[in-house]
Amino acid sequence: MLSDGCIRLGHPRQLLHALLYLLHPCSRASLYLVHPWTRARLNIGIEMGAKVETASKMQDTLKWLVAWAMLGAAVMAFYIYSEESLLLRVIGLLIVAVAAAAIAFTTDKGRATWEFMREARTELRKVVWPTRKETTQTTMVVIGVVAVVAIFLWLVDGMLSWIVRLLLGRGG
Repeated sequence: MLSDGCIRLGHPRQLLHALLYLLHPCSRASLYLVHPWTRARLNIGIEMGAKVETASKMQDTLKWLVAWAMLGAAVMAFYIYSEESLLLRVIGLLIVAVAAAAIAFTTDKGRATWEFMREARTELRKVVWPTRKETTQTTMVVIGVVAVVAIFLWLVDGMLSWIVRLLLGRGG
C-alpha cells in the first residue's frame, strides 16, 4: 500500500480487495481501498449503483432460496424419520430453523427486520405499564359496561319480539 492509501496495479493485495468487493458488493467501504484506475479497469465502483443493487438482490434471492430449502428439507426429514425419537427430530428441526434464520438475517430485508425488532424492543422498554390496581379497576369497568350493554340489548330484543308477535297476531 502506498502513502496515499491506495493499492496500485500489480500489487498482490489488489486482486484480494477486488475479489472481496465482488463477493460482497454491498460493502461499498472496501472500494476506497482499491485505486480508482483499478476500479475503472475492473468495472467496479461507487457510481455503478445498478450493478451493485442487481448483484446484491441476486445474492439476497439466493440466500432466501437456501433458507427456505433448508426449512423444507428439515420439515420433510422430520416426517420421513417419524420412527426416530420426537425429541431428536424437534431438536434437529430447531437447529435447522436457527441456521435458516441466520442466513435470512444476512439479507437486506433480514437486516431491516432485525433492526425493526431491536427498535420495537427499545420502544417496549419505554412503555409505562399500569399497576395491578389500575389494571383491576379497568377490568371491572369493562365487565360492568359489557353487563349494562348486554341487559340493554336483551330488553330491546324482548320489546322487538313482542312488537313482531303483536303485529303478526300471535299474542300480545
